[in-house]
Amino acid sequence: MWLGLLAGVGLLAAELAASDPGAMLQTLRVSWLAAALGCTAVSLLAAAHNLRGFATVPLRAGETVLVQLAIGFTRILMPSAVSTPAVASRYLNRRGASWPAALGTVSAAQLAQLIVTTLIVAVLSVTSGSGGVR
Repeated sequence: MWLGLLAGVGLLAAELAASDPGAMLQTLRVSWLAAALGCTAVSLLAAAHNLRGFATVPLRAGETVLVQLAIGFTRILMPSAVSTPAVASRYLNRRGASWPAALGTVSAAQLAQLIVTTLIVAVLSVTSGSGGVR
């Protein structure tokens, strides 16, 4: 978890060093920043709830949200298909789940997320009038 956090902070620092923070802050729209932070928080909470829902062992809500945050940072360094199962299954194993149960939990949670995402994209595609699914 700390490695992912360190990598994310390092990348952010490198990006900020190459830009002009003063000019960036002058053009900052606080409403868009608040909206982005709110959407990120909802996404982290939903991912944590999804993992807790499929888990065979009790998981603390706050700790699971922090694990989701760590997973988000590890996606900077590794593909999502590698980072999410690796960190989530290790977390479940450390909380007392056997490896088969941990991997099954992560697989079920990701399958549920895939199905819901596919349905949302299909509905948005149809309702936006862009053609899409017929």
